[in-house]
Amino acid sequence: MKPSVKLYNSVDHSNRKTILGLTEYNKAAKFLDVGYSSGEFTKEVAAKIGTNDIELMEDLVQNSKDKGIITYQANLNKEFPL
Repeated sequence: MKPSVKLYNSVDHSNRKTILGLTEYNKAAKFLDVGYSSGEFTKEVAAKIGTNDIELMEDLVQNSKDKGIITYQANLNKEFPL
């Protein structure tokens, strides 16, 4: 693995850990994840505070929904559905 990829992964992991550590359960809280990738981080946040996902890639919308994440498809050139 290239050093730059290793550094990115390390920083990404650290950032995600920090965000999860700062989140508290709040029924009224909202978390918007745009372009959720694998959905694993979104799923972790959703377990704590609930979440909505805006997915830009049509073929990934159902994947997100299958994971129990409220998902909307959007186009960056148009108004978001939320």
